[in-house]
Amino acid sequence: MNRLDLEKIIKERKNEDFIDLKKVEFEKGSDLSNLDLHRIDFTDALGENIDFSNSNLSESIFTGSRFEYVNFDSANLRKAVLKSCDMRYANFHNADCRGTHFECTIMECSNHEGIIIDDETKNYKMHCPETGAFLGYKKCFNDLLVTLLIPADARRVCSTTRPCRCDKAKVINITSMDYKEHYTEAWSLCASGDFKYTLGEYVFPDSFNPDRWMESTHGIHFWMTPEEAKAY
Repeated sequence: MNRLDLEKIIKERKNEDFIDLKKVEFEKGSDLSNLDLHRIDFTDALGENIDFSNSNLSESIFTGSRFEYVNFDSANLRKAVLKSCDMRYANFHNADCRGTHFECTIMECSNHEGIIIDDETKNYKMHCPETGAFLGYKKCFNDLLVTLLIPADARRVCSTTRPCRCDKAKVINITSMDYKEHYTEAWSLCASGDFKYTLGEYVFPDSFNPDRWMESTHGIHFWMTPEEAKAY
């Protein structure tokens, strides 16, 4: 689909019902800027290097869509749903995301300068506390549950998904999943498998990437609840 196809569909809109564009594939590099695209269902749609700049996308749905290098510069995304999307290299510069629902959307290498959010914007702010000390949890080899104290001076980040990262933590408990057995050490489930958690000691990653939108990168990975860690 290209701009002309989309303009024809918009012109034929007769009411405020959603326009169904599920699983549509847009031509690479399509210019869809400055269009009224409100209340369109882009579920599972595909597109690369699509320009939505200055367009009205309010209340539109992008669940499961894949739009790499998408340009939302100054677009109206108010109350839109961006859930489980792949939007690597997206440009949200000056985008109006008040009331927008972000959840589990991949936004690695994305630009968020000037983005507009409010208290109704969901899953954009970090899941972990931005200041102060708190507890985190992670699952290790042999189904061991490690409880971590993330200190107040630790750097911490997370994106729109649930896992978080920090640059240091103290191991305060290591147990079996049913909490009946206690241990003094546990080994990470990371690819190398050589990262050890020792009871009572601080752990530090080999390095820490402060970019919150980069998920599979350096840092101590953890979850905010034991249930999430156990389910990993």
